[in-house]
Amino acid sequence: DSFVEVLTADGQRIERVLLQAVRDSYFTFRGKDADQADDFRIFNWEEMQVNNLLYANGEVVKFWLPPRGPDSGFKIYPGDGKRWGWFDTTPLAHPLGEPIYIVEPFPPGTDLIPNGLPVFTVYTENDDESRRELGTDSRLFFTAPADGEYLVRLRDVRGLHGPELKYTLAIRPRQPDFKVTLAGEGPTVAAGSAKEFRVTAQRFDNFDGPIRIDVTGLPPGFTTAAPLTIEAGQLSASGVILAAPDAPALTPENASAAMVKATASINGVDVTHDVGTLGEIKLAEKPKILVRIEARPDGLQPIGTSPEGWPEFEIAPGQTIMLQVRLERNGFDEEVRLGGVGSGRNLPFGTYVDNIGLSGLLVDAGQDRREFFITALPIAEECTRAFHLTAAVEGDQSSLPVILHVRKRGDLAKVPSAP
Repeated sequence: DSFVEVLTADGQRIERVLLQAVRDSYFTFRGKDADQADDFRIFNWEEMQVNNLLYANGEVVKFWLPPRGPDSGFKIYPGDGKRWGWFDTTPLAHPLGEPIYIVEPFPPGTDLIPNGLPVFTVYTENDDESRRELGTDSRLFFTAPADGEYLVRLRDVRGLHGPELKYTLAIRPRQPDFKVTLAGEGPTVAAGSAKEFRVTAQRFDNFDGPIRIDVTGLPPGFTTAAPLTIEAGQLSASGVILAAPDAPALTPENASAAMVKATASINGVDVTHDVGTLGEIKLAEKPKILVRIEARPDGLQPIGTSPEGWPEFEIAPGQTIMLQVRLERNGFDEEVRLGGVGSGRNLPFGTYVDNIGLSGLLVDAGQDRREFFITALPIAEECTRAFHLTAAVEGDQSSLPVILHVRKRGDLAKVPSAP
């Protein structure tokens, strides 16, 4: 179990960042293991925000999503899977009641104004790689504070040594890059409906920029809300393949012609990687259920319609809007579940489907519509994205996309709401 650190030429530790605590708290409800990225329940969580840094016994993490109701806690970056550490700190287990702090980072040597809370120093060292890709192996990103010679020290974290303990040490410049994988290939798309696909990025050497996803070569009668964007600092995005109600029959040649590519700007140069094909697309008959997102008569009204015919809505950071999901039932009268906290597929980072309770977003048996709410956190940045809903019935039918613009309040269109 390796531990790596960079020292000065005379063996002194090098400060990487100073973390000044601005709020103190503690873990409530239950402790945390070293992997958990969800349900961080924290005393006085209402005073904390997404993208705040949290310090706990040497580990630094970042809030990804706030609690969404009475039985939930913060989600931690990256939002899914094992949680990440910041500044190359290693995720650890934490007991119930352990003190924690919201911290702000400052460069070493900063003359900080005392506020009665502690200041923590993070050094240039790493135990287990902080983004959870290398198990118990170490990886450290080091920027030299000045010209000179530095010492790399590699040891076993337990203090063990001997001829049977072997390590391989690599030292190299950063090589930022990415790889995108596709899920949902080979979709069977029903006429007049949509089927979801998902792209997930693996980011290398701290590359955190946006990644554009392009889909080309779709058969006649099929469209998609591309290009998609995996937002800066995020790992995934979701899109849909739509089939027109009158889409023509597929041929062996055009059914498998759709290609997916991913492009990002790295050090000022556009880098493109092939993701692969969407596989063989199949056309099915009209399903027993069609899902649509629309305005409620007493809710927010669209500001317009996209060239594809999809309604466009606006939301401002700090605002909650109400929309409606409507079902066209064609012989299917059972309950329709549309997911939990992640039910708003491909919403901009910092926005989420709110007020879903313990049962998630669902339409009861025999009902054909239900209102739902989207909240934009104060940290939500201006952007435009196409989002959709996916029902966990009838082969996971997705709705047609809806365009959501995140804009500052002063830039919202002057479109009156319905009475």
